[in-house]
Amino acid sequence: MRAELIERGVRNPDVQLVGLTRADLDGDGTQEVIVEETHYGERFGVFPPPIGQPGDYSIVLLRHVVRGHSLTLTLGADIALQAPLKPDDTFKTRPLANVIQLAGVAGLSGDGHMELVLFGAYYEGSSYTVQEWTPARGLTDPPLETGCGV
Repeated sequence: MRAELIERGVRNPDVQLVGLTRADLDGDGTQEVIVEETHYGERFGVFPPPIGQPGDYSIVLLRHVVRGHSLTLTLGADIALQAPLKPDDTFKTRPLANVIQLAGVAGLSGDGHMELVLFGAYYEGSSYTVQEWTPARGLTDPPLETGCGV
C-alpha cells in the first residue's frame, strides 16, 4: 500500500489499514480482496476534517488476479497532495476532504454477482453508493446512490 500511495503523490505516507475484505465478487470461485486505508491528522468519528492536510488520504482498492497477475482497481480515493498557498486559498487548492469506506458486500440484484456498498462522508454529510464489479465489465456505474448533507 505504501508504494500505491507514493505513486499517487503522497511523499511519505502514514499507512493505516482500516479494512481488509475477501469475497468472491463474480462467482468464479476466486476471492477478490478489498483494501481500505484512511489517514487524517484530524478526524471526528467517521467524519474527516473539513480540509485534508498534505498526506491525508482515504482510499479503497480492489485487488484481483488475471492469468496469474495481480491487478488493482480504485473503488474510491481522496488524497490531499498539497497545502494551500495562503490561508485564504484553502478551497482553491484543496476541496473538501472525504472518507471512503466499504460498508458491505452483498448479492442485492439476484444475478449471482456481489455488489459493493461504499460509504462516503465529508464534514457535513454522508452518502452510500452501490456498484458491481466483474472482470469482463469492470466497475459499473452506481445503479443506486443516496446521501444527505449541506
